[in-house]
Order: sequence, then structure tokens, then C-alpha cells
Amino acid sequence: MSQALLAKRQASPQITLKSVPLNQKLLADLEKIETLPHLSDTVIKAMTLANDPNSTLADMAALICRDTLLAATVLKIANSPVYGGSVPIADVRLGVNRLGLRGCANLISSIGLTGLYSKHPLPVRVACETILRHSLFTALLASAVNRVLRLDLQGEEFTGALLHDIGRLVICVKAPDHFAAANLSNFDEAENVCAEERGVYGTDHCAVGGMFAIKNNLPKALGRVISNHHTPAREPHFRELVGLVAFADALANHIQSQHNVQKFDLAAAVGFSEMSKGLDRERLSQLREKLPAIAVESVREARRLMKTLSP
Repeated sequence: MSQALLAKRQASPQITLKSVPLNQKLLADLEKIETLPHLSDTVIKAMTLANDPNSTLADMAALICRDTLLAATVLKIANSPVYGGSVPIADVRLGVNRLGLRGCANLISSIGLTGLYSKHPLPVRVACETILRHSLFTALLASAVNRVLRLDLQGEEFTGALLHDIGRLVICVKAPDHFAAANLSNFDEAENVCAEERGVYGTDHCAVGGMFAIKNNLPKALGRVISNHHTPAREPHFRELVGLVAFADALANHIQSQHNVQKFDLAAAVGFSEMSKGLDRERLSQLREKLPAIAVESVREARRLMKTLSP
């Protein structure tokens, strides 16, 4: 975790749950789908293209070209060292080719999340950026673990991990005082985190995120990740995906709170049994061996992406 982020977390006011008066109307609104924020049409279309086996890079380029700011961001990322941008390009179509279909969808999704809070007061933006930073870190870890274990997921693990805490972001935007009271930007999570949230709101970030997924017509698999990333054993349909995101979330939480990966217990982590079912020992040994390098590279990449997404 960066020193700046650590300082923000340490400087957070210690507000007890009882010190913030509950606004019953506001809390009731969290249960109403129609009051939740929504992603832009461009974000939804990008996710749809990424999940459509018949879509092409040309389709994605056409979508991006409709938004000049988005096109400029795609070119900025495509020309960065991360994507081997040693030869500058100025054509959005070439930028899309360099990032790939999933890469573009993930970038657009990240930008879409910033749009949910960009016009809110500074304290809300700071808290939401903390959530986004954690979500990006989790997404990068999930993608790396997917590659090492050869789970054959095609990028949905990144998008699912990116959106797994969308419920926290929604609560932060709609109920910032209560968000601070529940300390939802502290990712040193207890096992009963959802129960604690229900004691404050009458609901929790998984349930709120699930409603957000319904309102925004997100793919079913993403909705299941959002709803069940704290309880992957209960997931009946997308257990491997939900387990992977849950595992990556647990790993991210450990690294962000303990600042190391050596003491992380893989086998005891949430989601491990669901994502590793049927895998041979060789692949699991490779994961243990590569975990420190995965963590370091994911931290670096998350910083680069956050810098790109900053206004």
C-alpha cells in the first residue's frame, strides 16, 4: 500500500456507529433500485461487447470514437510503457488493437466508476478513490492468479473484481456520514463485516451492489460476484469465478493491512477452496511461489492506473 493511502486511513476520524444519527429515509432509499446511481451507456455497451463472442475490435473502436475524452484516454494508456508504447500511435483503432477488447472494456469500466462520484464533495471523492484503488488492486491480483492457475477465465475475473465493492461506493455516495461511521474504507475486514453493516443500514454492501447490478443490467456472472464475494461457498452457478474474486479480495486486504504477503495463508483464505477445486498440486505450488512477484507488480500497476484515471 502507498504511504499516501496509509496516511489517509490512519487519519480517518474514529466515528462510532451510534454517534451518527440515522436518516431513515436515506437508509430506506438504499433498498430502492430506482434511487441508485447508474453507469453510462458507454460503460454498459463496453461490458456487453467484452462478453459477446461475436464482437470485434472494430466494434469497440467505433464505440470509443464516439467519446473524444474516452478516445484520448485510450490513446494515453496505449502509448504508456505498460502496453509497450515505444512507438507512439495517434489512431484510436490502433490503440484498441494494443489494449485488446477486454483491456478497453476494463479501462472504460474504471472510468465509469469514477463518474459515479466525481461531482461529489471532496471527502466523498477521497473515500471513493480508496475503494477504487482497492478494487483495481483486487482486479489485477485476480487476473494474475487466473493466469498462474490457468483457470481459463477470459477477463471476467478483472471486471468482477473491479466491481465487487460497488455497493460500498454506492453507500459512500448516498450516505457518506454512515459510510464513515461503519469504517467501510478500512479493508482490514472482519468475517462478520456484512452483519456489522446491516446493523447500521439494515442492509450491506453486497446486497446494495447486487441491486446496482440489476439496475444497470450487468451480466449475471458479475452480479453474482458482487452479491457473493464474501460468501463464495453459497454461489451455485459461478463458484470458480466468485471464489477467485473472493480470494483476490482477501489477498488485497491482507497486503493493504499487513504490508506483506509472506504471512498470507492461501489454504485458509476465503474463496480458495472454490477457485482451486480440481486443480493439481503443481499449479497451486506455482501460485505460492509467484505470489510475492504478483503482489509487487499488481501494486505498481494499480498506482499507474489510478494516476491515469486522476483528473
